[in-house]
Amino acid sequence: MHVDPKQALGGFLTRRPWLVPLLLLLLLTLLALLDPREPRTPFLTTRPVSALDVLGSIEPNPENPVESVLRVQWNTFLDANAYEVRFFSLDMQEVSRHPAGTENTVMLDLQQVWKPVAPARAILWRVVALRDGEDVAASSLQTLRLP
Repeated sequence: MHVDPKQALGGFLTRRPWLVPLLLLLLLTLLALLDPREPRTPFLTTRPVSALDVLGSIEPNPENPVESVLRVQWNTFLDANAYEVRFFSLDMQEVSRHPAGTENTVMLDLQQVWKPVAPARAILWRVVALRDGEDVAASSLQTLRLP
């Protein structure tokens, strides 16, 4: 009497259907234990947390109504001893930084802000809170479009 191994195995697995998932689980566990890669670590970032609410607007210059200024305002961040406004081109290249000291608002000449990205009609910006020159918090990235 000759027994076909495929039929014997099929009959064995038919009587014990729970055996296939168990064998797969054991195989995957064994492969995970034999994996030479280092265990994954959670993604940590050194970027500052988003903790500042900001508002930016284009307004007429009070000293010269023909010109426009960019007014940027933000809330206070307790650990900060200075702030700065950073501007980026649309391809995320930093184009300028404007220190604001301890103030929560700054007015900038619109032409100077736009000059590094001209002829683009939009610029990206954020406010960064600093503690002894190090970034401790930042607003989310904002977009400002020319009218």
